[in-house]
Amino acid sequence: MTEYNQILLSILLVLVCVLVIFLIVVAIKLIITTDKVNIILKDVENKLKSINGFFNCLDSITDAISLVGNTLIDKTINLIDRLINRKRKEEEIDE
Repeated sequence: MTEYNQILLSILLVLVCVLVIFLIVVAIKLIITTDKVNIILKDVENKLKSINGFFNCLDSITDAISLVGNTLIDKTINLIDRLINRKRKEEEIDE
């Protein structure tokens, strides 16, 4: 009986050693994969910063175009309003 216990104990020790080695290998591969993912995320972050700068520039351009458009519309409306007011004043003077 003791021989069987010794054999089972030896088998269990070998299996535990194999398991520990397997877990170490898996942990090392996990660390390597995490490093690769970190590098990819940093690259994506840099590219997003570049695109964000482009969109900020585009936003400034559209704001400037909108300001010019609004100014032109305001001046046109003021010009039309003055013309209408002149006609009204001339009609009042004629009456």
